[in-house]
Amino acid sequence: RSLDGKESAEEQDKVLLAVLDLLAIAQPNVYGIYGEKRVYTPFYLFILGPAGISHKGAIDDLKHLLSPIEHELLKQYYAQLAEYKEQHAEWETKKSQRGKSGESAGVEPEEPQYRSLFVSADSSAAAFKQDLFSYGGRGMIFSTEADTLTQALSQEWGQFTDILRMAFHHESITSSRTKDKQHIVIDEPQLGILVTCTPQQITYLLSPKQNENGSSSRDLFYCTNGSLDWRNPFSSKEPLADRYREIGQAIKQMYDLLVGRAKNRIQILLTEEQQQAFNTNFEPLLPEQ
Repeated sequence: RSLDGKESAEEQDKVLLAVLDLLAIAQPNVYGIYGEKRVYTPFYLFILGPAGISHKGAIDDLKHLLSPIEHELLKQYYAQLAEYKEQHAEWETKKSQRGKSGESAGVEPEEPQYRSLFVSADSSAAAFKQDLFSYGGRGMIFSTEADTLTQALSQEWGQFTDILRMAFHHESITSSRTKDKQHIVIDEPQLGILVTCTPQQITYLLSPKQNENGSSSRDLFYCTNGSLDWRNPFSSKEPLADRYREIGQAIKQMYDLLVGRAKNRIQILLTEEQQQAFNTNFEPLLPEQ
């Protein structure tokens, strides 16, 4: 609920969808079988609202639901970085000493990669692959301005719509660069997208080119009308971000448990009745669409 206890059905819808999207990226080792393929929880969500009327609402603050996980990943990274620097200094010393005698200093320590649940929308195609790879193929694009993503996708250096299409279906992504001898292999990418925008900002994703290659058909669009009702901005002294961080502690506990199930993953199954209802509902929509 909002802090002043007032929320429309539209606001409830968009917050619920956004929370499901964020929770999906915090659910490793959870999957289902659909069309004889293994599918994971992340999905692509775009929340649209008219310009001049707030359509973001609490969406921006919802990112803090994952703050405890992000802080833990950052803590681990800095611990690994400190260990790397110490080992590298020792390696440099051995290299200097043994270099005079012609002996080998051994293998140079490898610098740890920065890890985050969030992948930058303002990236080159190469950087996007690297960010996704550094966290084992899992990540989320989170942006309250669609321009950040669409402008990157429209640039020659940032054309990674093919990566988005493959990641949606968890298809293998590979990359090799001879310049720095870098090889990237992501077997089952799991990518989520959560973007708020105005209809005009989303025109690139709905362009004939993107419809032709199938990019937009993988996206979920929730269109809002917005509200002109005045809401008392002083109704609460508690920031939403603080509340979401507190809830995020419970999400982190779930996340930690699921991370530990790498060898015993959870498969989500629908009942026979649910499967029948699904097929009955969607079969007539196929020829219509």
